[in-house]
Amino acid sequence: MRAMVLEAPRRPLVLRELPEPEPGPGQVRDMNAPTLAALVREAGGEPAVEGILPDDRPVVEARLRQAQAASVLISFHATRGAAVNLYLPKARSTPLAQNAERLLLTAPQAQAALLKVYAGSPHRLAEALEKAFSALGIVVAKAEGPYALTDIPGAAVVLEVGTERLKDPKAREELAQAVAQAVQAYLEAP
Repeated sequence: MRAMVLEAPRRPLVLRELPEPEPGPGQVRDMNAPTLAALVREAGGEPAVEGILPDDRPVVEARLRQAQAASVLISFHATRGAAVNLYLPKARSTPLAQNAERLLLTAPQAQAALLKVYAGSPHRLAEALEKAFSALGIVVAKAEGPYALTDIPGAAVVLEVGTERLKDPKAREELAQAVAQAVQAYLEAP
């Protein structure tokens, strides 16, 4: 049996947050980014960890261009309570991204791996995240999400995690491990 090997340029995993006001008393930010970045590095990825995005149009546009070059983008946010919410794009704007879901179903493994570099599947990434969180006993609520995800050709989702889940360092570590496992499972799946 002969196998075709296609070299795909490594693309960054971008972790970013949308504009939010400065944290108030008792609020913490970027709690999982360092842990998750270390796990991505350990798995051979190249994380691009971005902090809270200022409300400055040129900076937002530059960050959006960076996000458009990513194979996988998870925009992390905190929400009240213990909820875990996952938002996927309502639509995809580029023709390749629009057809990625269908193409991934039938493409041979080498072509599917290459396709994921340029036009990933938010739905498959969401499934991997749901499975990883389910193993922790966490139920994920899914919805179609913000317009900002529309122009991201890679697998892009917004992940909101309730602050009640983020209070405990052990729980934060488990969440970071689950996200890292999900991204790895997504990237390695045929």
